[in-house]
Amino acid sequence: MKRIIYLLLIVVLVTVSFLGSGGNSARAASLSCGVSWWADPAGCWNGGWTRLVYINPVSIAGTVTTITCYNLGAVTSEYFGMFYYSGGKWYCRSSVYIGSATAGSHTYTVSLSCQVGDVIGWYCVGSKGFGVCQAITNSTGWRSGNFCTVGANGAYTTSIYTPSINGTGGNGPAAGVVSIDSISTSSFSTVESMTQITMTSIN
Repeated sequence: MKRIIYLLLIVVLVTVSFLGSGGNSARAASLSCGVSWWADPAGCWNGGWTRLVYINPVSIAGTVTTITCYNLGAVTSEYFGMFYYSGGKWYCRSSVYIGSATAGSHTYTVSLSCQVGDVIGWYCVGSKGFGVCQAITNSTGWRSGNFCTVGANGAYTTSIYTPSINGTGGNGPAAGVVSIDSISTSSFSTVESMTQITMTSIN
């Protein structure tokens, strides 16, 4: 009998949390930005420029947690950032400093906040720094100097040669939502205490 009461109370708690959040799903949704279909690039952009990838912007607000890129040559002072557009300029919303990297494919664990419509950006120093995956019209923008620092902004020149960079992540559980996966045996002890208090009050 107690277990039935416990389960009913859990259902009530989860339902209240779900309705309080506006009915959003408690499970995390994934996000991606940039290009993910490149092989080892043969072309490259020299370093010393900030490059933005306009194609495949962020579709949900959340956090980019993994970045994969391809350096055709060794680089130093490597940065990544998320950018948003406002008033004719691109602004850096969040950024991370990587440092030096060898030639080849690299995957980094990062934490870059992003909003819907943000694009991924990349800065490094070194000849043959940015691997170029494919020529796609209006797919990328470039600007001299490092603008992968929060708040840095400017207008970018549009180009067709897309840097080989991809970001993935997620948005996490919606605020105020209780995930069924998070309910464990400890929840039963809490609910049991609540039940005992309730039953004592009734008696």
